[in-house]
Amino acid sequence: MKKHLLLSVGLFAVSLILFSQKSIGQGFENFDNANLTASYTNGSFEGNNNITWTYVHARDEGDFPIDGKGIMLRRADEPSSLSATITGGIGNFVVDTRKAFTGNTQRKLELVINGAVIQQFEPAFGEGADDTVIPFVVDDIDIPGTFDLILRLYGADGNQQIVLDNISWTAFDGEVTQVSKPIFSPNGGSFYSPVEVNITTTTPDATVYYSTTGDQDSWIEFTQPVVLTETTTLYAYATADNLDDSDVAEATFTFLEVIEVATLAELREKPADETVYIYTGNAVIVAMDGFRNRKFIQDETAAILIDDSPGIISTSYELYDVITNVVGTIDIFRDMVRFQPEQNTAPSTENTPVAPVTMTIPDITQNDQARLIILNNAVFTGIEPGAVFVNGSNYTITDGTNEFVVRTDFFNVDYIGEPVPVQPINITGVVLTYFETLQIVPRFAADIEIYTSVQPVLQPFLNIYPNPAANQFTIAADNNIHTLAIFDITGKKVYSIATTGNKVKIQTQLPTGIYVVQIQTDKGVEMRKLQITK
Repeated sequence: MKKHLLLSVGLFAVSLILFSQKSIGQGFENFDNANLTASYTNGSFEGNNNITWTYVHARDEGDFPIDGKGIMLRRADEPSSLSATITGGIGNFVVDTRKAFTGNTQRKLELVINGAVIQQFEPAFGEGADDTVIPFVVDDIDIPGTFDLILRLYGADGNQQIVLDNISWTAFDGEVTQVSKPIFSPNGGSFYSPVEVNITTTTPDATVYYSTTGDQDSWIEFTQPVVLTETTTLYAYATADNLDDSDVAEATFTFLEVIEVATLAELREKPADETVYIYTGNAVIVAMDGFRNRKFIQDETAAILIDDSPGIISTSYELYDVITNVVGTIDIFRDMVRFQPEQNTAPSTENTPVAPVTMTIPDITQNDQARLIILNNAVFTGIEPGAVFVNGSNYTITDGTNEFVVRTDFFNVDYIGEPVPVQPINITGVVLTYFETLQIVPRFAADIEIYTSVQPVLQPFLNIYPNPAANQFTIAADNNIHTLAIFDITGKKVYSIATTGNKVKIQTQLPTGIYVVQIQTDKGVEMRKLQITK
C-alpha cells in the first residue's frame, strides 16, 4: 500500500487556500488520456482541457503507479522530460512523484517555466524499493499569460527513474505588482571547492542585487557569477520599473574541511574512514559507463575507480576527457578501491587519449586496479563451440603458462552477442578486482583484436613440420623451448607439455582439424597454426 507523507496533506490544504486567493482557475493533468507504453520513446498526447503534452524518453508508469496512469521519466542525459504550452498564467504548482525500480541514484527533477529553472527537487526516497509518494510543490510563481512548462530530469547520466502523476497548478491573471524573489543556482549547500553562484529572477527586465551581509549599504548589482571560496550567506533582491522590489532571498554556502591529494597513487593509499579528499592532479577518463555512474580515471602514477551511485557528478564527459579537483571519500568493496564523490566536478578543458600500458599476466597486481592495460598474444580457453559474449560473465584467457579472467562488466556494449574469438588476441581493458581475483574488462569491440605475430623480429627461426601433420610433428627453434600448448578452434587446451632444448617431437592422437600451438621460448611466446589431417 502506498505511503503518502503527512506533509502533502498540509501542503494541499495550503495550496487550496492559495488557489482561492490568487487565481480564478486551476489546471489538472491525471494522464487518463496518455498513450504511453512500456517502452521508452518520444511522443505527445492530448490531455485534460485539450492541452497537448509532449514527452521525451519516457514510458508509462509500469509497476509503480501513483493513482492509475502516469508517466515515467528515466535519464538526465536525454533528458527525459514532459512539457506543454498552457494559457491562463501560473501561480502555484504541484506534482506527485514516486520512485520507480530499486536503483539508489538520487532522483532529480526540475520545473522550468519559459526557459528559466524555477525550482529543483531531490525527493528523499528510501534505499531499494520505495512506494512513498512525495509531492513536488512550488508556490508563488506568479507568471501571467501563456507560458511554457517543462518537467525534466537533471544531474548525472544514467538511470534515475521517477513516476509523475496528478500535475496541478493554479491560473494567474492578477496584476503583477512585485518583482519575483531571486533564485540562487546552486541554492546553497555544502561544498569542498570554489563554487560559482548564479542569481536570476523570472520577472522580465529586472535588475538583481546581492550582498554577503544584507546590510543597507552592501548591495552589489549582479552581472556575473559570484565565486565563493569560504562559508558565506548570500542575500539577493530584484528591482524593476513600476513594480515593488522583490522579497529578499537568502542561501548559505558552507565549505567543509578537505585534504588535498596530488596523485592517484597517493589517493589509493588513503584509509577508507570517511575522510574527505580532493584530488588536485589531472587524470584522464579511460573508461566509463552508466552502472553506478562509474568512471575509471588514470594519471601518471596510478588509476582509481570513481563509484558514483547517487549521481553526484552531473557534468557530462567524453572518453579521455581530463578531470581534476575531484572531491570524495575512499571506499573498499570486495578489495576494489573506489573513490566516492561528494560534489560535482567542473567540465573538462582538454581531451587527451592515452595508450594502454602493455603488461604480461604475471605483472598485473592489485596496484593496477582501474588502469587501462593491454595483454598481447593471449587465447580464450574453455570456450564451447559457437560461444558468444554475454553480459556479466567471466571468460578465461591464457598466455600458455598463466591464466587471467576477462569480465564483460560493461553491459550491452558492441561485442556483447558476438562470437568469442578462437584465434590468439590482443586484449585491452581496465582492471577490476573481485576479492583477490583480478580481471580485465574490455570497453568495446575495438579492445579485442586478432594478434598478429611479429616472428621475423622475435623469432627468426621457429617452425612446425610437417604441417599439415597426421599423428606426429616437430617444433624447432633457434633457442630453448620451455613449454608448448595446443588449443582447438573453441579455445580449449587439448595438449600441453614442458620441455627443454630447441627441438621437440610431438606425438598426438588429435582428430582432424585446425589448431593453435602456443610456444614459449627464451625469446618470448609465439603462436603457430597447425593443421591435422588423418
